[in-house]
Amino acid sequence: MNRRSAGLWIALGLLALVIALLARPGRTSGIPLDPRSTEPSGARALTELLERFGADVTNDPFGADVDVIVLLVDDLDPDSRSAVESFVRGGGRLVVLDPDSPLGPPATQAPPAQRIERGVCTITELSSPVEVEGVDLRTSITDGASGSCFGEASGAFVVERVVGDGRIVSLGGASIVDNAHLGMADNATVIVRLVLVDDSPRVAVVRDAALPAVGDTTLADLVPSRVGVFGAQFLVATGLWLWFRGRRFGKVVAEPQLVEIPGSLIVRSTAELHRRAKGDAWAAQVLRSDFDRRMRREHRIPTELDAATAALLIARQTSVAPEAILDVLIGTTPDGRPQTLVELVAAIDAVSPALFANEPILGPGPTRERSLRS
Repeated sequence: MNRRSAGLWIALGLLALVIALLARPGRTSGIPLDPRSTEPSGARALTELLERFGADVTNDPFGADVDVIVLLVDDLDPDSRSAVESFVRGGGRLVVLDPDSPLGPPATQAPPAQRIERGVCTITELSSPVEVEGVDLRTSITDGASGSCFGEASGAFVVERVVGDGRIVSLGGASIVDNAHLGMADNATVIVRLVLVDDSPRVAVVRDAALPAVGDTTLADLVPSRVGVFGAQFLVATGLWLWFRGRRFGKVVAEPQLVEIPGSLIVRSTAELHRRAKGDAWAAQVLRSDFDRRMRREHRIPTELDAATAALLIARQTSVAPEAILDVLIGTTPDGRPQTLVELVAAIDAVSPALFANEPILGPGPTRERSLRS
């Protein structure tokens, strides 16, 4: 692997690492109270806390066998809100952390606070917590409530109401369950005891953006979002790999064939010489030496005679012009310029049939003995 290709593979690895870090499970940003987000304003810690205490947590409030819905932000359309109300009347439990939600009681005129003490508490599940802490915590009117906590008899941070066969528990602010505040005061204890009133319930922790519209779900909603991320990674990696493999071939260039060379052993032998030598000059010298040796042996020409004399004597015995033989031996073309490797091969191939009647032109291994011409 050369330096350039190694650098490309390193770049591909770094790109895949960056994509994996940006798309790692549970990592979202920019959406406050998103139950999948690990940002300080997200609510991923709430999801993990409920799972640690035995809850089966989902983000789909309309899934099968949901016992409790935790609604962090109420920005529902009328159809979705009606579906949630039907869920409660049917015996479900709804925990609303949006003080402006129509599903909860109206807020009192008391100013928002960052810390609210226990005060009057008539909810059995909250017998021990003494304080909650967050941002802009508000109290709601307790008229008609079945229980309340963290406030006074007329207004409290937690208000519980019976609706049909179920219950709606309203909290005056969702900041107590975000990642930055869940560990403060008794926030974690409060939310766990309000949500997990039964053993191992199935809890849907949802935000308005996570609530699908009733009747609008499709099969595409069953495909995890990570599948799309993997598909994007695969397409990027495949495209870069195809570009890397294809760029080395370059554009197709049409070149004229200078000499028509027969498909004989000389073609393969020349290619093999060129491959081993990694240069035309050495391959040409080997071809000329082999041609001269075999030609002198074939026609009984002494090795001490010069090339011009040997070419003249052989021309007298054959129909080959002495200039054609001499061009091969000294490596020049008829117009006097040096031969290229292709031109040398063509010249040898042109005179060989007349000089070597039965022997292959070139080839590996020993040649077959023949009768010498007289």
